[in-house]
Amino acid sequence: LDCHSHYPPDYLRRCAELAERTGAWNVGGRVEPRGETPMERAVAAAMDSPFGGIGWTRMGGTEPVEVDTVTFGAFRPEAFDKAGLYDEDLVRNQDDELNLRIREAGGLIMLDPTLTVYYRPRASLRRVWRQYYEYGLWKVRVMLKHRQVLSLRSMAPLVFLTSLVVLVIAGIFWTPALILLAAELAVYALGAAVFAARGLRTRGETLRFTPRVMGVFAAFHLGYGTGMARGWLGAAGALLGRRR
Repeated sequence: LDCHSHYPPDYLRRCAELAERTGAWNVGGRVEPRGETPMERAVAAAMDSPFGGIGWTRMGGTEPVEVDTVTFGAFRPEAFDKAGLYDEDLVRNQDDELNLRIREAGGLIMLDPTLTVYYRPRASLRRVWRQYYEYGLWKVRVMLKHRQVLSLRSMAPLVFLTSLVVLVIAGIFWTPALILLAAELAVYALGAAVFAARGLRTRGETLRFTPRVMGVFAAFHLGYGTGMARGWLGAAGALLGRRR
């Protein structure tokens, strides 16, 4: 369970029924972000948007589906017997890492899209940025532990951040790089604005929140990318230190 969330009264019963019906080791429902303050509502709209890259908030259909991970899942005892417990050395991404071990051990993870958990997001850009910075930082630790890239989507924020840094540095010596930088930022801003407006309209929110949602998108992507960059640089530094 998560302190930012609240659950329907039949949540545990339905999780148990889904586990019995499918034999899955871990089961859960769809997460729906709901804010109360204007900033929380903007963060919720960003989380709901495909531009935000938060895959666990969006799930169509009514039938249970097999997934890589679920948020706030319910586990069978054999999941811990065969895959082990949570890795307590991880500050973030413990659930993703455990679910990876469950799949590697032959376990099934199922999500019921009709079962909804309501999630209250962070209330400021600073807290959102810090949250996703930590996600990116600790995702590297999980990748190094298992020696695999968990998903190409998880690398997109790092690629975006790296492209910005490279173009800024290149622009000092080569003016066309600054034009490319301006074009990349313009495309990003346009995409953020379109998806922000679409997400707000879908949720019945005022379009006045559009700049806030755009800022949240940037906090998601740059925070995550910065955390991942620090994670990889730290890992490279540790490797070089051992070789010396």
